[in-house]
Amino acid sequence: KKNDPWELAVHPERFAAQLYYLKRNFDVVSMEELAEAIKRKKISRNMAAITFDDGFADNFNNAVPMLDWLKLPATFYIPTQAVNTNKQYWWDELQCIVLQTESLPEKLAFTVNGETVQFQFRRDHILRGKLTQEIKHWRASMPVPNERVKLYMALWQQLKPLPFDQQHNVLSEIRDWSRVKFIDNSQGAVMRLCDIQSLNKNPLFNIGAHTVSHAMLASQTPSAQAYEVTESKRVLEQWLGTPVSGFAYPYGNYNADTKVLLNQAGFSYAVSTESRLAKVSDNPYELPRVQVKNWSLQQFTAVINQLMN
Repeated sequence: KKNDPWELAVHPERFAAQLYYLKRNFDVVSMEELAEAIKRKKISRNMAAITFDDGFADNFNNAVPMLDWLKLPATFYIPTQAVNTNKQYWWDELQCIVLQTESLPEKLAFTVNGETVQFQFRRDHILRGKLTQEIKHWRASMPVPNERVKLYMALWQQLKPLPFDQQHNVLSEIRDWSRVKFIDNSQGAVMRLCDIQSLNKNPLFNIGAHTVSHAMLASQTPSAQAYEVTESKRVLEQWLGTPVSGFAYPYGNYNADTKVLLNQAGFSYAVSTESRLAKVSDNPYELPRVQVKNWSLQQFTAVINQLMN
């Protein structure tokens, strides 16, 4: 990707080095096996599990061949609505419009839930050399360096909690405002159904649920939240013909109702984005995970050593 503000991408060579390190130094098990070991309080110190969220096509095209070669198990959490659509997720499209469009109108105004959102560019509506470099090197964990990033983050915060239909409508307004006619979806493409079915047939890999529409669950109505949980499981099981027992919270976001819904729907565990090692005392619906970034082997091992000590 041209920009990676959320640090989701890992260069294939670095990814391979990270996998070799895990293979040599850890007992890499499936997430299902790890969740079961935590429940039984039989987790060993060197157990590790590998997971991927959102079902990006590059997981299938780039990560799976390496995992398969090294015989390392992994779990892929899929939002069902994105499959076979050839569309980007809303945050990738927003990124293309706000951070990568050469020239944007100087004023923006639209209404979300009765609240007017307004923005006025004073200088950064045209992408120039220094601004382009600033955006390319900016990460969401850093301070906001310019108006483009300020607008992107403001819109991201507005869109994130909305139900899918509202996200779609607001994004459509933003697209019209920006006058962007074509967005290249190839960068953020999601796996096809045949890819997911092929993964599920490989004993190394598991498929887990990640809602229907990648919804921020705690912000949805109770009925919408119930739909996102139960329908994602129903659709995946229909596609795969096998039970789906694992769930990943989009954005790591959930509340007490979510955990009850997961239990009622028959999920045996759920993973969050809480960045720490798992413990035997962990609630099976609140298992932590550490996000791996585009780290060199030295950085990767330093992070692991820090976690383990």
